[in-house]
Formats: sequence, C-alpha cells, structure tokens
Amino acid sequence: MIKWEHFATVGEGEPVVVDGLDVWKHTWTRVTTDPAVVIDSYGKTARMRVYSVSDGSRSAMFAAGEFSNGVWGFCRARSNEEL
Repeated sequence: MIKWEHFATVGEGEPVVVDGLDVWKHTWTRVTTDPAVVIDSYGKTARMRVYSVSDGSRSAMFAAGEFSNGVWGFCRARSNEEL
C-alpha cells in the first residue's frame, strides 16, 4: 500500500508542480480505481483519486481531490514507494 503525504491545498488552476510538471497544464489520467487514503491539511482523513500526467518525456503520479468548491488538495507518494 502506498503511503501518501499532503503537500498542497490550492485554488483550482493555481500552480501545483509534481516531479517538475505543473499538473494543471496536462491531461490527468486515472491510475487506479483504489482511492488514496490521506490525512489532509486539516488533519482529517480524505479519500483521493490517483492520477498521472505526462509531457511526453516525463511523467508524475499524484493523488488529488476537491476539498470544497474550487479548493483542491494534492498528495504525493512518500519517498521510495511506487504503485
């Protein structure tokens, strides 16, 4: 099981960079049907979907969910953990 860490809570469209890629500038592809279970910035448990983005030469994986209208939370896998 992947362990996730929350790293950003932003308004929709505000820059979010994962592994050098701004996720809003690329198409999100859902990676798995299993949700990521994370602790959000408020200390609450949240379920987020896992996505990947690519610019053709590199890719990045992250979990994301809309906390409230237009406010998104983003998580990344902790170091050394992969799907």
